[in-house]
Amino acid sequence: MTLHDEALEGAIIIDNFDDCAIGHTGESVICSYRLLVEKKCAEIEAHAREKNIEEDPDYCFYTQAIEYVDYNIVSAHTSGGSMFIIMYDFD
Repeated sequence: MTLHDEALEGAIIIDNFDDCAIGHTGESVICSYRLLVEKKCAEIEAHAREKNIEEDPDYCFYTQAIEYVDYNIVSAHTSGGSMFIIMYDFD
């Protein structure tokens, strides 16, 4: 059973990020910000390798991943009514 199967009606589903979920509290899934960024960074790197794209030193893959997660996932979370929690590491 996946998070998609267990999601409550109206829940925001973050496709391909199930392995970034580290737990849940009743109605909310808890996602690790670090894992979300690492997962997206790996996807960006894989795409770049496939397309033979060089990493731009001024706009590295890690920065692109942070921007993606902040804009597409964290902004959905902070817009209210979401059923997931973002956990930030202190490292």
